[in-house]
Amino acid sequence: MDNIKALARNIYVVFVSNFGAAPPRKSHEATPHLGCFLFSIFLATNVVWMAYRASLTSELSVREIKMPFITLEELLESDYKCVIYPC
Repeated sequence: MDNIKALARNIYVVFVSNFGAAPPRKSHEATPHLGCFLFSIFLATNVVWMAYRASLTSELSVREIKMPFITLEELLESDYKCVIYPC
């Protein structure tokens, strides 16, 4: 049960420090384990964030143009009508 409370407290510290507040400054809470935990959480979230941004950028940067026809023969075979207005 103590491990769950410590884990919940560490997660709270990570969220508080990410959103701009200072983490608690009590001396018994500043253990090397907390630093390792914070580093691993920050590293994992950065990897996930970078992967998300890379996939979003690659999806948005590729232009996919779908044309209904390319040649005049394909125009004749399609349902489109070629209308020419007299001048």
